[in-house]
Amino acid sequence: FFSNFTKVNLGDNEIRNIRIKINEGIAGRAIQSGRAYNIPDVSQNSDYRELRQATKSQLTIPLYSGEKAIGVISLESDKLNYFTDQDLALLKAFSGHASIAINNAWLYKNVIEKKKLESDLLNASEVQQSLLQKRAPTFAGVELTFTNIPCKLVGGDFYDIQELDNHNFLLSIG
Repeated sequence: FFSNFTKVNLGDNEIRNIRIKINEGIAGRAIQSGRAYNIPDVSQNSDYRELRQATKSQLTIPLYSGEKAIGVISLESDKLNYFTDQDLALLKAFSGHASIAINNAWLYKNVIEKKKLESDLLNASEVQQSLLQKRAPTFAGVELTFTNIPCKLVGGDFYDIQELDNHNFLLSIG
């Protein structure tokens, strides 16, 4: 499993995507442990993976939706011992809101996808019903009626009636 991290260095306006394995770095440790990390000096931390040369300290917290890890927030500073316990408390509070917002965005996306699928199924149902005969043809001495009620919105059933001659007709059911 890989996560995408975006590196933004405002000093030289460099922006690039970086792929890191989920079990690597401080971010990976935060996800695996479920803990936040305030690293005062990244050069002294064996888990640190350099994404920006100027980084001296880092504050990292995992994002969760229930029991499921959904991401990481990681702040970097060019100064040693930059982040305080107050910064950590603020980031924890923000991370809760961010997790809810991300989860709500996913739920909204799923609702939109389900509505589109439902619309597609309604269209397919209309197409299927348009392919079926509306009225049974009349044959001397034979009265026919039929209906098609799919188990779900769209069914795979098909029927057709064709007159072969004055005394014979063909009934097809599939």
